Amino acid sequence: MTNENAVKSIINTPQNQVPVAPLEVPSPPQQTSNSSKPAEEFVKGRFTQTLYVIGVIIIVIGIFYTLWIYWNDFSPVARVISFFGIGILFSAIGSFILYKKSYLGLVFHTVSAFLLVIGGTIAFIEIESDTSYIWPFGILFFILSIFYLLLALYHKHEMLSLISVTLAGFSYYSAVFSNIQYLDKFEDLGILQLVERLSFSFVVLGFILVFIGYFIKNTWNEKLSKFLYFIGYIHVFFFGLIANEIYNPDSVVNFFLFGGYIVLGFLGAVFLANKPALILSIIATFYFVISVFGKLVGNYSKSIPLLVIFLGVLVIGIGYLSYYIDKKFIKKQQVS
Repeated sequence: MTNENAVKSIINTPQNQVPVAPLEVPSPPQQTSNSSKPAEEFVKGRFTQTLYVIGVIIIVIGIFYTLWIYWNDFSPVARVISFFGIGILFSAIGSFILYKKSYLGLVFHTVSAFLLVIGGTIAFIEIESDTSYIWPFGILFFILSIFYLLLALYHKHEMLSLISVTLAGFSYYSAVFSNIQYLDKFEDLGILQLVERLSFSFVVLGFILVFIGYFIKNTWNEKLSKFLYFIGYIHVFFFGLIANEIYNPDSVVNFFLFGGYIVLGFLGAVFLANKPALILSIIATFYFVISVFGKLVGNYSKSIPLLVIFLGVLVIGIGYLSYYIDKKFIKKQQVS
């Protein structure tokens, strides 16, 4: 009877009726405490890195204190070797730890650069060279810059590249000051004359830094590239041209030179697709406009209302120009 009833139910079922399985609605995923893990790991990582730095600083303080106690008992050679040896040892430890992908290795490398610079300075003092001359320090910074450049190429880490570029910058400054020291005596130069001699050197270094930043763009030094753009623009505008403008504000040559560099600054910001470079160019433009406005007010005091109106319109135009450049060129290049 059971089989007959089953056969009848199948026969009496309409052909177009298909058995439908019950619809199961998946339950929403339950939030667990795992969603906070990235934040917790970030905090723990920062805390661990801070402990690394504090620990290495304590070690360095202990080394300096030990050397200070026995300093008079050391021979001149031992004094030089003590700092050079410890610096090279810290560099070797840093390379070993950095090979294991640990942040602690960078801390050791940074301290080693500091110790090697001190060791070189002590070497100049112990060989009784005239420490008033700056050129030996330029050679020291240059050698250390090459050393850390090789380390950066080996480990492929931007922090080591930053140390190398910093030491190279100190070498450049040493060469500039040595040139001024050779041609003129510092005591014979006033502060404004010194600024005038340094202004062009600042501009040259700024362009060099921007060029290096562009050269290492789209490599493992990408973060360093953007930082070099920023530092390079600061050198060009603030350490160089503004200093020169302050020294000789009435120079027609400085007027066109500063205006030309502002145009190059905007073009460079577009070409490099770098927003900080655009911001620095805008700041320099405001300085240039205010400087020119101050001179016009002094010469045309009766036209101050019209000059103020013109200044307001010009500021609005600069704001729109910066917005247009950022939207039309910089953001588009960054997305692509």
